[in-house]
Amino acid sequence: MKFDVIIGNPPYQLDDGGAGASATPIYQKFVAQAMALEPDFLSMIIPSRWFVGGKGLDEFRSRMLADKQMRVLHDFLNASDCFCGGVEIKSGVCYFLWQKGSSGPCRIVTHGQNGEISETQRYMEYENSGVFVRRNEALSILEKIKGESSFAQLVSSRKPFGLATTDLGHEQKADGDVQIYQRGGVAYFKRSQIVKNEDWVNKYKILIQKHMEQATISLIRF
Repeated sequence: MKFDVIIGNPPYQLDDGGAGASATPIYQKFVAQAMALEPDFLSMIIPSRWFVGGKGLDEFRSRMLADKQMRVLHDFLNASDCFCGGVEIKSGVCYFLWQKGSSGPCRIVTHGQNGEISETQRYMEYENSGVFVRRNEALSILEKIKGESSFAQLVSSRKPFGLATTDLGHEQKADGDVQIYQRGGVAYFKRSQIVKNEDWVNKYKILIQKHMEQATISLIRF
Protein backbone atom coordinates (compact mmCIF):
# COMPACT_ATOMS: atom_id res chain seq x y z
CA MET A 1 0.00 0.00 0.00
CA LYS A 2 1.33 3.42 -1.00
CA PHE A 3 0.99 6.36 1.37
CA ASP A 4 1.31 9.85 -0.03
CA VAL A 5 1.05 11.71 3.27
CA ILE A 6 1.14 10.60 6.91
CA ILE A 7 0.12 13.04 9.65
CA GLY A 8 -0.04 12.07 13.29
CA ASN A 9 0.07 12.88 16.97
CA PRO A 10 1.35 9.55 18.36
CA PRO A 11 1.23 8.37 21.98
CA TYR A 12 4.12 9.99 23.81
CA GLN A 13 5.07 7.53 26.54
CA LEU A 14 4.33 4.17 28.08
CA ASP A 15 3.08 4.12 31.65
CA ASP A 16 5.70 2.05 33.45
CA GLY A 17 4.99 3.36 36.93
CA GLY A 18 7.21 6.39 36.41
CA ALA A 19 6.30 9.91 35.49
CA GLY A 20 7.68 12.64 33.29
CA ALA A 21 11.28 11.91 32.28
CA SER A 22 11.24 8.51 34.00
CA ALA A 23 8.40 7.12 31.85
CA THR A 24 9.35 5.19 28.72
CA PRO A 25 8.98 7.24 25.51
CA ILE A 26 7.33 5.46 22.57
CA TYR A 27 6.60 8.27 20.10
CA GLN A 28 9.92 7.65 18.34
CA LYS A 29 8.72 4.17 17.37
CA PHE A 30 5.72 5.64 15.56
CA VAL A 31 7.92 8.11 13.68
CA ALA A 32 10.35 5.35 12.65
CA GLN A 33 7.50 3.10 11.49
CA ALA A 34 5.93 5.93 9.51
CA MET A 35 9.24 6.61 7.76
CA ALA A 36 9.55 2.90 6.96
CA LEU A 37 6.29 3.15 5.00
CA GLU A 38 8.08 5.65 2.72
CA PRO A 39 5.35 8.27 2.31
CA ASP A 40 6.02 11.30 0.17
CA PHE A 41 5.44 13.54 3.19
CA LEU A 42 5.41 12.89 6.91
CA SER A 43 4.39 15.32 9.64
CA MET A 44 4.07 14.53 13.36
CA ILE A 45 3.93 16.45 16.60
CA ILE A 46 6.06 14.94 19.37
CA PRO A 47 7.84 15.99 22.58
CA SER A 48 11.11 17.87 22.06
CA ARG A 49 12.93 15.73 24.59
CA TRP A 50 14.57 13.74 21.79
CA PHE A 51 16.81 16.74 21.04
CA VAL A 52 19.11 15.61 23.85
CA GLY A 53 18.47 11.86 23.64
CA GLY A 54 18.18 9.84 26.82
CA LYS A 55 15.93 6.94 27.74
CA GLY A 56 15.31 4.99 24.54
CA LEU A 57 15.93 8.06 22.36
CA ASP A 58 19.65 8.04 21.50
CA GLU A 59 19.35 6.02 18.30
CA PHE A 60 16.30 8.00 17.19
CA ARG A 61 18.07 11.27 17.91
CA SER A 62 21.11 10.29 15.83
CA ARG A 63 18.90 9.25 12.94
CA MET A 64 16.84 12.44 12.98
CA LEU A 65 19.87 14.73 13.18
CA ALA A 66 21.52 13.01 10.24
CA ASP A 67 18.38 12.99 8.06
CA LYS A 68 18.69 15.65 5.33
CA GLN A 69 15.05 15.04 4.34
CA MET A 70 13.79 17.15 7.24
CA ARG A 71 12.29 20.23 5.64
CA VAL A 72 10.66 22.15 8.53
CA LEU A 73 10.86 21.94 12.32
CA HIS A 74 8.73 24.08 14.63
CA ASP A 75 9.94 23.91 18.23
CA PHE A 76 7.79 25.17 21.10
CA LEU A 77 9.80 25.69 24.29
CA ASN A 78 6.53 25.84 26.21
CA ALA A 79 4.06 23.12 25.22
CA SER A 80 1.09 25.22 26.34
CA ASP A 81 1.89 27.67 23.53
CA CYS A 82 1.05 24.88 21.11
CA PHE A 83 -1.69 23.00 22.98
CA CYS A 84 -4.61 24.76 24.57
CA GLY A 85 -5.71 24.08 28.12
CA GLY A 86 -2.41 24.56 29.91
CA VAL A 87 -0.86 21.26 28.80
CA GLU A 88 2.51 20.74 30.47
CA ILE A 89 5.13 18.66 28.69
CA LYS A 90 8.63 18.91 30.04
CA SER A 91 11.09 20.17 27.41
CA GLY A 92 8.24 21.38 25.16
CA VAL A 93 6.95 19.95 21.90
CA CYS A 94 7.83 20.14 18.23
CA TYR A 95 6.26 19.27 14.92
CA PHE A 96 8.14 18.58 11.72
CA LEU A 97 7.72 18.10 7.99
CA TRP A 98 9.75 15.33 6.36
CA GLN A 99 9.85 14.95 2.58
CA LYS A 100 11.09 11.74 0.99
CA GLY A 101 13.95 12.21 -1.44
CA SER A 102 14.59 15.83 -0.57
CA SER A 103 17.91 17.17 0.69
CA GLY A 104 19.36 20.34 2.17
CA PRO A 105 19.08 22.58 5.23
CA CYS A 106 15.98 22.50 7.38
CA ARG A 107 13.83 25.53 8.17
CA ILE A 108 13.97 25.66 11.98
CA VAL A 109 11.48 27.90 13.78
CA THR A 110 11.79 28.36 17.54
CA HIS A 111 8.77 29.60 19.49
CA GLY A 112 10.17 31.12 22.67
CA GLN A 113 8.81 32.99 25.64
CA ASN A 114 6.24 35.79 25.28
CA GLY A 115 5.52 34.91 21.68
CA GLU A 116 9.11 35.45 20.51
CA ILE A 117 9.89 33.60 17.30
CA SER A 118 13.27 33.03 15.66
CA GLU A 119 13.82 31.33 12.32
CA THR A 120 16.82 30.08 10.38
CA GLN A 121 17.82 27.68 7.63
CA ARG A 122 20.37 25.13 8.83
CA TYR A 123 21.07 21.45 9.11
CA MET A 124 19.71 19.68 12.16
CA GLU A 125 23.14 18.52 13.31
CA TYR A 126 25.67 21.23 14.10
CA GLU A 127 28.81 20.59 12.04
CA ASN A 128 28.91 16.80 12.54
CA SER A 129 29.09 17.30 16.30
CA GLY A 130 26.15 15.05 17.15
CA VAL A 131 24.51 18.10 18.74
CA PHE A 132 21.26 19.87 17.93
CA VAL A 133 21.47 23.56 18.85
CA ARG A 134 17.98 24.35 20.05
CA ARG A 135 18.34 28.12 20.33
CA ASN A 136 18.94 29.78 16.98
CA GLU A 137 20.56 32.75 18.71
CA ALA A 138 23.19 30.43 20.19
CA LEU A 139 24.66 29.77 16.75
CA SER A 140 26.44 33.13 16.64
CA ILE A 141 28.01 32.38 20.02
CA LEU A 142 29.27 29.01 18.81
CA GLU A 143 30.78 30.63 15.73
CA LYS A 144 32.65 33.14 17.90
CA ILE A 145 34.23 30.50 20.12
CA LYS A 146 34.99 28.03 17.34
CA GLY A 147 38.61 26.98 17.51
CA GLU A 148 39.00 27.99 21.15
CA SER A 149 40.29 25.51 23.72
CA SER A 150 37.79 23.11 25.20
CA PHE A 151 36.47 24.18 28.59
CA ALA A 152 37.59 20.79 29.89
CA GLN A 153 41.18 21.94 29.37
CA LEU A 154 40.63 24.96 31.60
CA VAL A 155 38.85 23.31 34.51
CA SER A 156 40.10 21.04 37.27
CA SER A 157 37.38 19.22 39.17
CA ARG A 158 39.55 18.64 42.27
CA LYS A 159 43.12 19.16 43.50
CA PRO A 160 43.97 21.69 40.78
CA PHE A 161 47.47 22.14 42.21
CA GLY A 162 47.99 18.60 43.44
CA LEU A 163 47.25 19.54 47.05
CA ALA A 164 45.02 17.20 49.02
CA THR A 165 42.50 18.48 51.54
CA THR A 166 44.80 17.19 54.27
CA ASP A 167 47.74 19.27 53.03
CA LEU A 168 47.84 22.37 55.20
CA GLY A 169 50.15 25.28 54.58
CA HIS A 170 52.35 27.13 57.07
CA GLU A 171 51.30 30.36 58.78
CA GLN A 172 54.33 32.54 58.10
CA LYS A 173 55.14 33.61 54.55
CA ALA A 174 58.71 33.19 53.30
CA ASP A 175 60.27 34.52 50.10
CA GLY A 176 58.85 32.79 47.05
CA ASP A 177 55.85 31.32 48.89
CA VAL A 178 52.40 31.33 47.36
CA GLN A 179 49.27 32.08 49.33
CA ILE A 180 46.30 29.73 49.47
CA TYR A 181 42.90 29.82 51.10
CA GLN A 182 42.25 26.74 53.19
CA ARG A 183 40.07 25.57 56.03
CA GLY A 184 40.64 28.01 58.87
CA GLY A 185 41.91 30.90 56.77
CA VAL A 186 45.02 31.84 54.81
CA ALA A 187 48.23 29.79 54.64
CA TYR A 188 51.39 29.55 52.53
CA PHE A 189 53.14 26.89 50.49
CA LYS A 190 56.55 26.78 48.89
CA ARG A 191 56.21 27.10 45.16
CA SER A 192 58.14 23.85 44.78
CA GLN A 193 55.23 22.09 46.53
CA ILE A 194 52.94 22.95 43.65
CA VAL A 195 53.16 19.71 41.69
CA LYS A 196 50.36 20.33 39.21
CA ASN A 197 49.33 23.25 36.96
CA GLU A 198 52.16 25.43 38.20
CA ASP A 199 51.57 27.75 35.25
CA TRP A 200 48.14 28.60 36.75
CA VAL A 201 49.68 30.30 39.76
CA ASN A 202 49.91 33.75 38.19
CA LYS A 203 46.54 33.54 36.44
CA TYR A 204 43.09 34.55 37.60
CA LYS A 205 41.07 31.63 38.93
CA ILE A 206 37.46 30.98 39.85
CA LEU A 207 36.65 28.48 42.56
CA ILE A 208 33.34 26.66 42.97
CA GLN A 209 33.22 24.39 46.02
CA LYS A 210 30.19 22.51 47.33
CA HIS A 211 31.27 22.34 50.97
CA MET A 212 33.66 25.23 51.18
CA GLU A 213 33.86 25.26 54.97
CA GLN A 214 34.94 21.60 55.12
CA ALA A 215 37.73 21.51 52.59
CA THR A 216 41.15 22.95 51.99
CA ILE A 217 40.76 25.41 49.14
CA SER A 218 43.65 25.26 46.73
CA LEU A 219 43.13 28.79 45.44
CA ILE A 220 46.44 30.51 45.03
CA ARG A 221 46.76 34.25 45.25
CA PHE A 222 49.73 36.13 43.87
